[in-house]
Amino acid sequence: LLRNVLTRATDNAGIDLSYEDSSGFILAGKVELTGLALTRTSETGLAFDLELDQVEADVDLWSLLTNEPRLELGAVRGLTGTITPPQPSVRSDAANHPGTSRRTFRADHLTVEDIDLVIAPRSGEPYRLDIASGDVAPLRSQSALFDLLFRSNLDAEVAGQPLVVETRQISTNGRETLWHFDEVEVDKLKLILPKSPLTWLSGGTATLRVDDLWDLDDEVIDMDWRVVLSEIVVSVPAEAGAAERALASGVGRALAMQGGNADVRYRLDLGPEEVSALRQGDLSEFWDAVLAGFVDDRFRLGGESDPEKTGGSLRRTFDAFRQRLNGDDTDR
Repeated sequence: LLRNVLTRATDNAGIDLSYEDSSGFILAGKVELTGLALTRTSETGLAFDLELDQVEADVDLWSLLTNEPRLELGAVRGLTGTITPPQPSVRSDAANHPGTSRRTFRADHLTVEDIDLVIAPRSGEPYRLDIASGDVAPLRSQSALFDLLFRSNLDAEVAGQPLVVETRQISTNGRETLWHFDEVEVDKLKLILPKSPLTWLSGGTATLRVDDLWDLDDEVIDMDWRVVLSEIVVSVPAEAGAAERALASGVGRALAMQGGNADVRYRLDLGPEEVSALRQGDLSEFWDAVLAGFVDDRFRLGGESDPEKTGGSLRRTFDAFRQRLNGDDTDR
């Protein structure tokens, strides 16, 4: 029965799955699998070749009759292999095929340990994701990566750089998450997120801190970001359009005036539309909003206090750059 259920689920997702052994009591919803192998091939979408030592799940059987099956508890131990993310222009299967819908699921509490993965983008250099331990409560399939990165407790390294995420309960539904990515080599950061304005930067380090108060029922995201740059050099990309060149030059001058150092704080606000896109499994708009906030002239990297000096042409180039992030290349 278990093998039949897994075969149907993985066939629908285009995944090849095998496992060495299973145990538990399926009529109680408790299952343990050992020695798993999962592969998925795709020319443009998500692809992977993974091996797992052990997976445990405690399923709410009644939820299988609903549109959102629920795991009361899940655990993953000893995950290795390679993941190739989808190309940036490729959205979720549901978005590419409006006539289809994905069945979502939720885990009340998921724990992971001993994760050792290679992230291999189709363009760009591969890098490692190592997770010593982590737990997420809850984990929602529509926003699984976001929940893992920003709604969890996590002890990890990304491209060899330490990442610590700490979440605590402050009320029945309220949570506070602190996110620490300290003294990251900028050249490694560009491997992880090859987007402007990070692609303008070289040398030096960046420290990223996030303080996030949130609610389990939130339909919006409000985050306080702090980005500290140290000994950074800015180079204008040769292939950049007019707006990007102007903005990169402005940021470069501002940083040069401060010896390549900056301490930028800003608030990231995402409304229901952006959150809905994120829940389709697409983090692209989220990262665009994070990075656009960094270069917004409201934060005046150069320390200018006169709005006439910062709010005119720089505001126009920032607006044009935001249009480019949203897919409008007419300024190039």
